[in-house]
Amino acid sequence: MDKFSENYETYMNSKPDISKVSELEFYKEGYSIMLKAYEANMQVAYCDSKNYANIVDVSQSDFFKFITTITKNGVTSSTYSIRADLIIKFLEPEIRPLEYNTTMAVCDSTVGLVITKLLSDYPSLKEYETCSSKICQESSERKLIYLTYQIDFENSISNLQQFINDRTARIHDRNCFPPCFGNKNVTLNLSHMHLFIDVLIWEGENIISTQRSSETANLLKVKLCDIPLLLIHGTTKYELRGAVCFHRGKSGLRTSIGHYTAYVKRSSGRQWELFDDMKKKPVPVKDTTTIMCEFLVYTV
Repeated sequence: MDKFSENYETYMNSKPDISKVSELEFYKEGYSIMLKAYEANMQVAYCDSKNYANIVDVSQSDFFKFITTITKNGVTSSTYSIRADLIIKFLEPEIRPLEYNTTMAVCDSTVGLVITKLLSDYPSLKEYETCSSKICQESSERKLIYLTYQIDFENSISNLQQFINDRTARIHDRNCFPPCFGNKNVTLNLSHMHLFIDVLIWEGENIISTQRSSETANLLKVKLCDIPLLLIHGTTKYELRGAVCFHRGKSGLRTSIGHYTAYVKRSSGRQWELFDDMKKKPVPVKDTTTIMCEFLVYTV
């Protein structure tokens, strides 16, 4: 058992010292479970990739500092209060007092929103726009914390590399806004650290449409062995670290109360492990296992 697995098992079996942690106790089906699933992917990336670990070590992100601390030192009494502080700082939850001197924090805890809040300075892609008109000189920058890959039955997960190629192609012919008649040059730069990819799958007529809400999209049912292990952009190679899966509640929406799990791929061959808040330790799984995938995580 490696250091990460040992720390995770300690994490799942440990009980917080109430006298030392924040009074905040978080709704179990919400942020806490989702964050543990996401943390599992990030900790594995940190353990299995020296390149990623070196970048994370020098970052100023509060979330990355949290990841490095629990990966290197394991869980301590401060782990829970630090997580509570992250929730309060970045998600600005509604605080509801409960009985027995406890408090519940209520907030939107979808994985897309949490990644956006926690890693706003570390997007998967940056889009730069500049106008060709010397009169206009308008420029802008847009950050995409994660990419959205919309697929149907004909456009499968195997085409993910082509999606990356198309998404990062340089566009020259976008018109500027009146009264300017110049052309906007759009340059897209992928992160040198990681790619977070939200996978949406549609069925029926008008399969891919901007008029549809992402919350109603189906979850991708895919075998682990069918997910591309490597994505390449220029000289940068992104390795698959894992998938975040959401088990939906009764409403069937992505924002419904449900349960998050993580399937992580270790660097040694095709070894996969399931990280589930309902289990005490990581569970080895075969790469032929079929999952309901919501997010994919790739890092250098």
